[in-house]
Amino acid sequence: MNVSVDGWKSLYEKVAQLIDKYSNEDWAKPSRYEGWSNKDLLAHIVTTQRSIPLLVDSAFNPQRYQNRSSEPFDPDRWNASQIRKKQLSTPSELAREMLDSVQALETIYREKLNDDTLHMSVTAGPTPGAPIEKVIEDMFNHQKQHLKDLEDSLSGC
Repeated sequence: MNVSVDGWKSLYEKVAQLIDKYSNEDWAKPSRYEGWSNKDLLAHIVTTQRSIPLLVDSAFNPQRYQNRSSEPFDPDRWNASQIRKKQLSTPSELAREMLDSVQALETIYREKLNDDTLHMSVTAGPTPGAPIEKVIEDMFNHQKQHLKDLEDSLSGC
């Protein structure tokens, strides 16, 4: 697999560096995403990363994720709901959640992922039927892009 645990740790370390560098006012400023503050973008990064263990789990336990909703997955609705849930969280609390998700990913890598299981299909999220390996790589690239966007947005503060 192209994405290692060290890659996820590297993303977390970049987020942790941003937390201490910027003020609450900077986090409240608009990001480049319409309607989202810098903190909202951070919340999106964190909640998306926290979803990865669930996506992997859906390949191992598809019955848990069947019939959860009669509607197809809507990423815009999911993003909006996750950002609403994190409105009261501070950037430091969000960073801590991201670290927790890195630790959860480390456990998944160690206990569940190998050459045989990377080809199993996820059954939940935006790409049901996709192999675990592709989902992880796509999510990692998604996270890297949003982190770059966040860094660029905050650098203007």
